[in-house]
Amino acid sequence: MGTTQIDENGVIRYRRAKSVSRAEDIQKEEAKVRRSQPDKPCHRPRDSLFSWSSGFDNFTGLVNWGFLLLTVGGVRLLLENLIKYGIRVDPQQWFIVLTGQHEGGSEHPSIILLMFNLWCRIKRNSSSSKTHLRRQSLSYHNFSSTENVANGLANSKNKPEVPNHLIWLIFFYLLFHSFLNLIGELLHFADRNYYCDWWNANNIDTFWRTWNMPVHRWAVRHLYIPLVEQGYGKTFASTVVFFISAFFHEYLVSVPLRTFKIWAFMGMMGQIPLSFVSRVMERKMGPRWGNIVVWASLILGQPLCIMMYYHDYVITHMGKELIEMYGHL
Repeated sequence: MGTTQIDENGVIRYRRAKSVSRAEDIQKEEAKVRRSQPDKPCHRPRDSLFSWSSGFDNFTGLVNWGFLLLTVGGVRLLLENLIKYGIRVDPQQWFIVLTGQHEGGSEHPSIILLMFNLWCRIKRNSSSSKTHLRRQSLSYHNFSSTENVANGLANSKNKPEVPNHLIWLIFFYLLFHSFLNLIGELLHFADRNYYCDWWNANNIDTFWRTWNMPVHRWAVRHLYIPLVEQGYGKTFASTVVFFISAFFHEYLVSVPLRTFKIWAFMGMMGQIPLSFVSRVMERKMGPRWGNIVVWASLILGQPLCIMMYYHDYVITHMGKELIEMYGHL
């Protein structure tokens, strides 16, 4: 097919149309040039997802988070009671209560013990006076010389998972939503996409791509894309990005604490094999289980890392005397 055109001399000339393949090549070249333009805007007006004006309403991951917290709390309470008290349920006693059989007669030892206990209580109440209590007795009854108080303090230090996780969530909301939106209002910066819906992430890769958008965009633009353009594979480029991120995580923790360990570094590098596990869970068991793996890594991973740094900091800086003083707690 072609088109006709009349030139200045009034002569009709026939122009052949360009082929479709050639037109597609031209479009691809134009798109490539457009992508490489230095003045291409990298931001556009957007609202944060927690803002009412964003219209975002998909919080399915938070439902999974709630069920997971209930499960973790229930399992921890079950294990604590099992270790502390053992198995206190006797099905044989249920049978006796429901059927009334094998209860024993009037000569049953438990009845005799109850009667003797009643006699002792009556004797004690009849012989005691109301003015017997002293200030020393009140102090003793409030804080008796038992291990209950010490045990309570010792047990409380073994339950940091949920409080630490809640503090992390509050920190995320205050920094990425409240503070950055305040800065955006003051600077009239319209792109408020500081985070995406990371709570709905079905695997670890999606979580790290969505929870901190400024750092993610910087890493993609200055680390990931240059490595891919140099001919390296995407897996290698992603590993390099995680390695650099792990280095800075360790640097920001070890230098202020003056405790040079590799717990934060190992935690970040451990995200690489964990991403494969989360993708397998998502593919074989569904997106919900992949999201549960993401939440479980957040709830258990960070408190474990904090406990390791706390332990090493005490060992390094507090000395043997402090450890001997409080080591029994």
